[in-house]
Amino acid sequence: MDIRGISVVSVQVNDMERARHFYEHVLGLGEPHVYRDDWAEYDLPGTNFALYRSPSRATPTQLPASGGQRFCFEVGDIAAAHKELTKAGVDIHFGPKEEHGYHLLEFEDIDGNAIRLIQYDT
Repeated sequence: MDIRGISVVSVQVNDMERARHFYEHVLGLGEPHVYRDDWAEYDLPGTNFALYRSPSRATPTQLPASGGQRFCFEVGDIAAAHKELTKAGVDIHFGPKEEHGYHLLEFEDIDGNAIRLIQYDT
C-alpha cells in the first residue's frame, strides 16, 4: 500500500456553530475551505483539520471510535488498497466511494477504530 501521509484529522462536535466560532476566532484558523452543515475543513501546513457534527441519524458504522477523532491516510490507488484490505480480511465500513473531489474508503483497525483512506481526484 502506498501511504503518502495523513490527509485530514477531524474532531467530532455537537454544535457546529459554537465549534466553528472557537476554532476560527479563538484559535485563529480563519474560514474553512470546505463547509457543509455537518463538516468544516481548514487548510493547515502538512494536513487539513476538520470539524464534523455528530450525526443524529447515523448508523453504527458512521459513528466514530471512542473520543470522536478520525484521520485519513492519503493513498495513490484506493482500488488497489481496497483489494489488499479485503484480501487481508479487514472489516470494510464503506467504499471506495466518490465524494467531493476524492474517493473515500473506511475500515476498522483491530481495536474497532475507524480509519479512512482517501485518494484525491487529479
